[in-house]
Amino acid sequence: MKIYKQAGAEALSPQYFRFDNSFAPYIRFLKQKQDESIDIRVKFYRYLVKKFEQHPKLLVPFTDYALLEQHDELVQLLRMSLLPLSVDSDEVPMALAFLQPSSLFYYTKKFKDTFIDENIEFNTAADGVANLRYFVKIVLEQCYQYKTDVNIKLIKQVNNKEHHTLRHFQIHIDSRFVDVHSSKPPPDFKEDWIQLLRVDDHEFMEQFARFPSQSFRLEGFCMLMAEDISEEMAINQLKGAVLNMHTDVMEQTLQNVETAIGELVNDSRIKIGITPFFKINGKVVYDQSFITRCVGIAIEEKGFDNGLSICKVYDQLSASSLPTIFSSINDELVQAKPYLRYLQESNIKSLLVHPIKSRAGLIGVFEMGSPEDYWINQGIVNCLRPALPLITELINYMLEMFNARIERLVKEKFTPLQPSVEWKFNEVAWQYLQEQNNKSDNKAIKNIVFENVYPLYAAVDIRDSSIERNRALKNDYLDQLRQTRCILQNATVKITLPLIESITYKCDHFLESITDLVTSQDELNMGEFFGKEVYVLFEHIAESDGEIKEMVDDYMLKTNLATGDFHKNHRNYEESVLTINKKMMEYFGNEINTLQAVYPFYFEKYRTDGVEYNIYIGNSIAPDKPFNAIYLRNLRAWQISSMAHITRINHSICKSLPLCLQTTQLILVHGNAIDITFRRDERRFDVEGAYNIRYEILKKRIDKVRIKGSMERLTQPGKIALVYSNTTEIQEYLHHIQYLQSRGQLTDTLEMLDLENVQGISGLKALRVGVHVNDEAELTFSTPQFSFSNS
Repeated sequence: MKIYKQAGAEALSPQYFRFDNSFAPYIRFLKQKQDESIDIRVKFYRYLVKKFEQHPKLLVPFTDYALLEQHDELVQLLRMSLLPLSVDSDEVPMALAFLQPSSLFYYTKKFKDTFIDENIEFNTAADGVANLRYFVKIVLEQCYQYKTDVNIKLIKQVNNKEHHTLRHFQIHIDSRFVDVHSSKPPPDFKEDWIQLLRVDDHEFMEQFARFPSQSFRLEGFCMLMAEDISEEMAINQLKGAVLNMHTDVMEQTLQNVETAIGELVNDSRIKIGITPFFKINGKVVYDQSFITRCVGIAIEEKGFDNGLSICKVYDQLSASSLPTIFSSINDELVQAKPYLRYLQESNIKSLLVHPIKSRAGLIGVFEMGSPEDYWINQGIVNCLRPALPLITELINYMLEMFNARIERLVKEKFTPLQPSVEWKFNEVAWQYLQEQNNKSDNKAIKNIVFENVYPLYAAVDIRDSSIERNRALKNDYLDQLRQTRCILQNATVKITLPLIESITYKCDHFLESITDLVTSQDELNMGEFFGKEVYVLFEHIAESDGEIKEMVDDYMLKTNLATGDFHKNHRNYEESVLTINKKMMEYFGNEINTLQAVYPFYFEKYRTDGVEYNIYIGNSIAPDKPFNAIYLRNLRAWQISSMAHITRINHSICKSLPLCLQTTQLILVHGNAIDITFRRDERRFDVEGAYNIRYEILKKRIDKVRIKGSMERLTQPGKIALVYSNTTEIQEYLHHIQYLQSRGQLTDTLEMLDLENVQGISGLKALRVGVHVNDEAELTFSTPQFSFSNS
């Protein structure tokens, strides 16, 4: 027998609780089983008790591990009693342990190979806190009969350097052979002890100091069982990478994806490549800046110099949804496919190329390369299936980034600057030219800064647009699946073809499994089912019978994206969103032109699922025209009235839309002036200074904020919500609201609300007021106008 003592930062536990090594609790457990049993097992329990009682030194606390080495036979009997004879112990990751000092006095071959081998690394830093938490759980259960549902999880990331594997294991601790001894009488139970099981590690140590740990002593041993949870952890890591892709740089996202995929397929050496297929005017283009992690297709641009074009790759992958596997990239294969030579040079010996498709068709390709011949096979492809929907989401995001970049570039490079700020750019450009004429070396162009401007922000959002889109897709799919099944049923009567029954089965499966949440993978699966199976079958059976041909012809007309009934709901959704956005954009366009005549200001709007805008006004934007606070109040009054008008517009057109979608209206109140700077690298204005950044953070985080203490969203259809930080900022808006209430444009229901904390910001408040949208209410809202002399 070899005692294994765990190394690591675990000196924490002995300071706080006592654990005595002993087999007395095990004997107590056996005697209890002996009393409860009436079959042949009683003799076995009696035999075990007798064998251990012959060595009384093991039934009292001991520290000398030599006792165990002298009685290896007893440890083997112990193992036999805990693991069924039908189980091959070499294949079970099990160990028997004492907690102080943390040591294993028995472990199976599987446990040793997983955790103890010299080539294996894993972190033990959190084990001390885990031991303390486990100690509290046992004390509560045994001394106070408090049965907690909290599962103490100890998860280990294990890196095997020899076999290049990275796995996650969850250690389950069996405490049946641990007894708790307490002082007489034990301390009175306190409810706050229960929280020790739920707080994080940092808070745990702070609260544990108030737990009477010295009043208790543990005695016995623990049984440890390891469970491989690598797939679950890998998928969670992958989800995390995709969720954080909006904030992380792309290289970091792809690194996280590669690590997660490596764990999913159990090989840390793999390399991945993700290539989105960008399109300009319907033609595929190659953008190297979006492909920072390469394997095959995207391995720099070298492959495209050897007869391999991005358009050719796109056409080849579009023809099939099945992955391509290059099992062994050897000299013979490279001679036939010269573009693979760069893989060979990069020590990639086997390669997977997996097309990624959505409802719109081929959107990208996922590659995975291994330094080992014949390593990639169908089994590896099966392992990757849970990851494909997340990879699809990542590619969609990369496509959105590309399209946004093109749109922004076109807008910023080819759209004239707003007249309200164009003068400043001309002034700085002239100064720069003058300095160049004076031969000033390395003179940088000055920043465009507008100081002490007042920001105004508002957003109109289409409520539940994602839900409505999913519902539309679901209904379209259900309609097509039902009509597909109808044709298949008619064909079954007239045509003998086993394939019909197989496709009918798949059709029924889709009908049963489809939900309101239609994922990218669902769209891909459905598109493949119709395109690769249903349409091909219908083309064949239509030639066999005139009546079926008539049904198939009518069915295929309905598949037309622009006019077919099978896409009706999705078209209705898109048309409704487009109509609402068009009405809003027209309204804001007309209003801004009128307001600019009162006093110049900078205005920018963004189209999302609705419309959001920023306004900056102040003397630095129009230095030749004295600024007066009345201009700011004018815009704030317009903000309220314009939001009421937008609500009325939405209500008035809702019934005429193919799909009645409603909008929510949100205003962010910010009373202090800020500085804005033109970012030349991004060609847009941004706030200046650490304090002002809070304003930008607020804009990004309040769109889905909830009312404090509830699950209710602040923004609601038919209402205007105003978010603010302190009461002085909201007083002016209250005056405007009261005025519009007196006009009958807003309802008398004014709510004053506290909001939940958003990341990094707390103490937010809100006003929410209803809008009169009944047909009798006045639809025309006048924009306040002011005129001032320079005196």
